[in-house]
Formats: sequence, C-alpha cells, structure tokens
Amino acid sequence: MAGRNALMEELRAQLDPRYALASIVSLLQKRYPEARFGILARGCDARALVEMAKREQVDPDRLYLLGVSCTAEEADECHCAYPAPDPAPWPQAEVIIRAMHMTGRCVACRQCELTCPAHIPLTVLYDLMRRDVGEMLGYVPGADIEAAPPLSLTLEEAPLRVR
Repeated sequence: MAGRNALMEELRAQLDPRYALASIVSLLQKRYPEARFGILARGCDARALVEMAKREQVDPDRLYLLGVSCTAEEADECHCAYPAPDPAPWPQAEVIIRAMHMTGRCVACRQCELTCPAHIPLTVLYDLMRRDVGEMLGYVPGADIEAAPPLSLTLEEAPLRVR
C-alpha cells in the first residue's frame, strides 16, 4: 500500500504543469517497465510524447494512443494550431478505434483474429469492449433483431446504467 501511495504522490506532483500527460506516462513506464498503457491524448499531448520518444524518455511501443481533438474553445485558449493528434506515429491507435466501432457488431466469431496479418488478439480487445457496452447499455450484438446498435443511439434512447 505504501508503494501505491508513493506513486499517487508522484503523479499528483506531475499534475501542476499545463500538459503533464507525457510526464505522467514517462513516470508510469519507469515504474511498470513491462506494462503497456492505453491513453487518451490531445494533439499537444501526442506531440509531446513524440518528442519524449525521440529522447528515449517514453517507449512508444508500449503505448496505445487514442487521439481526441480539443474543442475550438480549448484550441483558441491555448493558441494551438494543431488541436488534433497526428495518428501517423501511433498506428496501434487504429486498432483501438476499430474496436470501438466493432462494439455493436462483433459476435465473437474470431474470423478477424484468424486472418489478421499482424496476429493481433482482436477477440480479446473486442470481448472487453463488448462486455463494457453490455454492462453500460444492456446491448448484446446479434441477440435481438429489434435492438438498435448502441453507437447509433443517443443517451436519451439508451441511458447509461449505474454499476
């Protein structure tokens, strides 16, 4: 427990700078050298991670980046000319984005995994996404022909369930 508290204190200390995500990722990678991390990153965060990777301060092979764009207001406030991340340095982000799109379609047939030239265990990723959508939205792909897919609904039509 003491190790976890120390890590939390280190992370809190990193939260003061304006864009601390890259520093936090570096700290986590040093603390957990075998772990892989999935992160949500804005354009500025992704660019900071690229620069840190060049200096071997973060290991990009252990990062799965899911890019999010800043709102127009955030971009104006920061004077950011490039509020959306460039996916080119982070090709694995496409796998995560595809998994999100497959959430309402995957019926666990494993054909995607069996034919994947990169041998990515897609079924594991899709299972996790499908489980979360089932718990949060009560949707099971292929179970009910009348049920609308979750990504085509508004929150009013399919409110989130409290766990």
